[in-house]
Parts: sequence; structure tokens; C-alpha cells
Amino acid sequence: MASEIQRLRKLLAKPGSSSTRSLPTRLGAGWSALLPGTLAREALTPQPVSEAGGGRAGLGWFISSRGDIAMHGGAIPGSIASLLIRVRDNQVQVTMTNRQVPIDRIDDRVLRSWTRSNEESGAE
Repeated sequence: MASEIQRLRKLLAKPGSSSTRSLPTRLGAGWSALLPGTLAREALTPQPVSEAGGGRAGLGWFISSRGDIAMHGGAIPGSIASLLIRVRDNQVQVTMTNRQVPIDRIDDRVLRSWTRSNEESGAE
């Protein structure tokens, strides 16, 4: 237990002056370091679904149909958040807003920009 707490503290430690990453972004980029490697890979591996056409999900993550984006979201009264991770390079986008701003539009813009950068770099 102590080693897990130390890894979490290290992950969330305040970054050096050259970094501008926020706490949620650091956690989004480094979450897999908190798990054994096989479990972290399994979390991003789509699990079998019980019905045809069902969504793809890893262990705690929704996975895009191409398998290149992992997504997780949540809400409380008045607020909503989403965490998007581009799997190939661990690019992270955290969006937090009040419910008056539709978060889907923001997430869609991020996903479109990531798709364009995939096409431009020749990645699939």
C-alpha cells in the first residue's frame, strides 16, 4: 500500500517551472503508472460486449471504434467533465465546464483535431 501511495504522490507532485500541465492532465497522462503494466494495457483493450452494436469499453474506459481514443466522463449537478486520451502518444485533453456549455461540442473539436494530426503524420 505504501508503494502505491508513493507512486501516486510522485505522479501528482507539482511539476517543474517548465511544465504547465494541470493536476487532472498529469493524472490523465500518468494513470497507467499506478497499475501493473498488464492491467493498464487491459484497461485500454476493448472487452467483449454482450449485444451486437454495443459500445466498446475497456476496464473503466470507453474506447473509440478505431481503438485510438480512450474516454471517460462524469458529472455532478451543475458541472460536467471529460477526459480523452489519444492512446498512441498519450496526448491528454481534460475538459471541465458548467452544464450551460455542451461538452460534446468541445470533445468533438478535440477528436477532429487529433484525427487530422493522425492523417497528417501518416499514423493509423
